[in-house]
Amino acid sequence: MIYLEVIKKVSSVLNKEEKVQSFFLLISILFAILLETFGLASFFPLMSAVVDQNYFSNPFYQKVSSFFGIKSINLNIDDKIKKNKKIIVTKNK
Repeated sequence: MIYLEVIKKVSSVLNKEEKVQSFFLLISILFAILLETFGLASFFPLMSAVVDQNYFSNPFYQKVSSFFGIKSINLNIDDKIKKNKKIIVTKNK
């Protein structure tokens, strides 16, 4: 209930253009929060894949990789750091 009172007080101070701008700002902030959440959520599976060598032997990831046409994923990070090379993802032709 306290939030409604605050919204009413703020609404009485703002003119119509400022109300529209505040609404679009709120929508933009919510969209940024959603994108940030997906960004953080995608980081943890990547770290799991780096730590666990058998991470991609899971049937779910095998189906996903076959759907996208990925033949193999080489995540041997230690060798890549030593050789200063990129992680390689190859596709089936």
